[in-house]
Amino acid sequence: MTDTDKSATLAIGKLVVEQFDLEKQIGSLRDELGRRAAVFAQVGKMLLLKPERLVFEGENVTEQFAGESPIERNAMDVAYLIADLRAAIVGKGECTAQLAELGIDPEEIERRENARNSRAVWNPANASPDPAPKKAAAVGFTVRPKKSGV
Repeated sequence: MTDTDKSATLAIGKLVVEQFDLEKQIGSLRDELGRRAAVFAQVGKMLLLKPERLVFEGENVTEQFAGESPIERNAMDVAYLIADLRAAIVGKGECTAQLAELGIDPEEIERRENARNSRAVWNPANASPDPAPKKAAAVGFTVRPKKSGV
């Protein structure tokens, strides 16, 4: 291997690792935003049904309005999460573009890996000894027996 080949391989490796890290970050940010969405849904429901019972963490209310669990105020702040998500998506796109400039298509690699995994799943050597029940039997339907002699 020449020095240019080594440096190109090193650059590709760094970009692939960076892209993987960005994909993990995007996934975790989407998970956190999903959790925050549940809080928004809870707040929205409370605002529609019993707005007087909506209590935020650290807020003191009388017994008349207490009863629901307090909601975290920082759970309502999603602007920085959305900004981080957008930055990670842009960064992943830049990594993909740089890999394409180096002649690597990550989507093609993923398609090949998925095809290889698919072949492995459907390989007869990987079949289980007792096959899964047929769909009709699993749902509770039965097949009528054929009449004999008619």
